[in-house]
Amino acid sequence: IKAFHTSISLIKADSLNTSVINKKTGALFELNNFSVGGKDFRFDSADRRHIIRQIKNNPSLYVKNINLARKTDLYEMAAYDIGFENAGRQLSLDSFYYRPVMDRDSFNRMNQFQKDYIQAKTGRIVIRNLDIEELLADTIFRASAIEINRPDLYIYKDKRLPFDFSKVKP
Repeated sequence: IKAFHTSISLIKADSLNTSVINKKTGALFELNNFSVGGKDFRFDSADRRHIIRQIKNNPSLYVKNINLARKTDLYEMAAYDIGFENAGRQLSLDSFYYRPVMDRDSFNRMNQFQKDYIQAKTGRIVIRNLDIEELLADTIFRASAIEINRPDLYIYKDKRLPFDFSKVKP
């Protein structure tokens, strides 16, 4: 492949769909109806799969309208209308929830020892000055501010059950 360098003055793509299969687990990950775009978009052949380099080269890059949901035998969770604006290094989402599939009483009946039962939901979340490069390169989460609207966190523990002293608390 010959080396190339190109730039596009304006790129905007709406209603995109993609799916990826996890090679280890075979699980399908889908993104449906999301958008991506930016101005003065630059792209070249030098390691074109290197996402951090592409983010650095395209400060006006954005993605939006991402909805993620996951359900297992134990829990279900979802985040709606996720978006990232590279220019402001801002990640936002309209709402988030996490809840166990099993109701609280059934959860407590199946435990021998005390265990936390957690449910969470929020309104809009905005993360400002997110260092996406550091997050992708080193899995370090660094941001200047996190704003969470209407947080609702429910944590329950049945203290009538014995404490499990084999587990060390940090």
